[in-house]
Amino acid sequence: MNLRPLLVALLLALTLTHPAAANDPIAKVQAALDGMKTLGAGFEQMVQRPGRGSPEMSKGKVWWSRPWKFRWVYETPEPMELIGDGSDVAWWDVLLEQITIEPKESVGSTVAALLSGDVPLRERFDLRDAGESRVTLVPKKPDPQVVALTVVLKEGRVAEVTIVDPFQVETTVRFERVDLNPEFPKGCFEIKIPEGVSVQRGLP
Repeated sequence: MNLRPLLVALLLALTLTHPAAANDPIAKVQAALDGMKTLGAGFEQMVQRPGRGSPEMSKGKVWWSRPWKFRWVYETPEPMELIGDGSDVAWWDVLLEQITIEPKESVGSTVAALLSGDVPLRERFDLRDAGESRVTLVPKKPDPQVVALTVVLKEGRVAEVTIVDPFQVETTVRFERVDLNPEFPKGCFEIKIPEGVSVQRGLP
């Protein structure tokens, strides 16, 4: 499972659920990005692959503290976690008893640009107002993980984010029970390696 694009979905959920004064959807993305801090939510994910019938479905919970601390927990159909502790990103496959740890820089330029918030969105993305409740972001430079993102808003909050990758795989994430000031579980953002779990490390 390619989890990297999901960081973008989560980041945009946090962006678009933060109060913003701008009425223009594109301006709202930038304004909210400048002020966001933390988020907790439940999610439902659908992955549609070209030539396949029904999408792959999964559900879980997520916690985020900007910029580089997060925990994305898949509960069904198979347990899996994505953890960021501020320096590294860990991909934990619970059933395979395997953790892959990589430096945060490995997530790709699109994710990094959104996470850092140091560069205005219009400098990194072509932003298109796709209607009253839709915004599409297209990276100006080719990205190996993301071709385009479409965000759907409902009542001032993000309803869903769809990410299209270079293989035309569409990953749609729907968020629910969004909390912008959650109490994080103790040790939420720590990368802990359980006994008996094998560890693979990416290149620094």
